[in-house]
Amino acid sequence: MKDIFVDDCVAVRLENPVDEKLKSFLEWLWRHGTLVVTNKILVEYGASLDAGSSNFFVILNECIKHERILKIDNDQLKALRFSKRVERSLLSNRKDWWHIKAVLLSPRKLALSFDNNFLRDVNGFPGAAARASRSPDDLPYK
Repeated sequence: MKDIFVDDCVAVRLENPVDEKLKSFLEWLWRHGTLVVTNKILVEYGASLDAGSSNFFVILNECIKHERILKIDNDQLKALRFSKRVERSLLSNRKDWWHIKAVLLSPRKLALSFDNNFLRDVNGFPGAAARASRSPDDLPYK
């Protein structure tokens, strides 16, 4: 499974005109990628994007159509608890902690985001080989 978590701040950049650095990633996601989602990120996509004309929603629908969606349910997210020490070390907003958990629970543990605190928390999470980047070129997503 070629899975990746895409933060909503990245999904917004996939709109027309598409950021040139993201074009090949967008094409890969359309044809081959599996999108890691949670109920929370789906709501964030809806709040950030125009569902009727969004490139990202077209890709999301394509992934759903071809069963290339990995949905991490709320029970799985609740079951993964951070220690108090880890919680104190996280720089991300609490609302992003579920996104961090989604990345940690995904098979390849890859994420694309422009949020510096989220990137730092995923990349520095103790005991996990998770990777997050601002650029898909820095990740082994293919």
